[in-house]
Amino acid sequence: MNKTILAMLFLSFSGLWARDIPVPNVAALAGALGSAGPGDVIVLAKGNWADAEINVGRGGSEQNPLTIRGESPGETLLTGTSFLEINAPHVVVDGLYFTQGAIDTKQFSVIHFKSHHGTVRNTAVIDYNPPEFEDESYWAYFSGDNNVLEKCYFKGKTTCILFWVMRLMGVEPTPCGAAILRIFPTRMEMGGRSCGCGVQVNLIRKIRTGLFV
Repeated sequence: MNKTILAMLFLSFSGLWARDIPVPNVAALAGALGSAGPGDVIVLAKGNWADAEINVGRGGSEQNPLTIRGESPGETLLTGTSFLEINAPHVVVDGLYFTQGAIDTKQFSVIHFKSHHGTVRNTAVIDYNPPEFEDESYWAYFSGDNNVLEKCYFKGKTTCILFWVMRLMGVEPTPCGAAILRIFPTRMEMGGRSCGCGVQVNLIRKIRTGLFV
């Protein structure tokens, strides 16, 4: 039996051992992320999660993605310097709420897709801003391929930086087509100053928009 067939069998049966992994607090998060595998569901408890580093280094498979979700949509509150960074393929994140915080300038994005086939849905980023108007702070940044941001809600950005950027390796991002710009304003007035709040995308990737409910 060759290695390809063995790999296919492993992926097919890995979902049979999938499990829910409850995570009660920030202190238990790293251990849960480090032990999860294809088909597992990491469930973040309701409550205030201050300075949570959701750094996903292990993913799933096409048939059995790794899922990270809030225990109840909108009730896992990510505050302080919390961020989400997806460094592995086939990861689904669902029902998180970033609010009343600001990422560290070294991190520069609240949600960062750094791998492929990741999905973030039913997630909100509200009033998540650094103290300075000119500080580089994105709410979603795409440097991987085939990632999806859907049914999410963004409100209260006060810095003069784009909401989202998508970047190809070695290629500067370019402005997206009107289909996205009709949904999100390309300019916003902030305290009498003009603030660029458009969206930059590459057409091989997808953004879907909606309300957080």
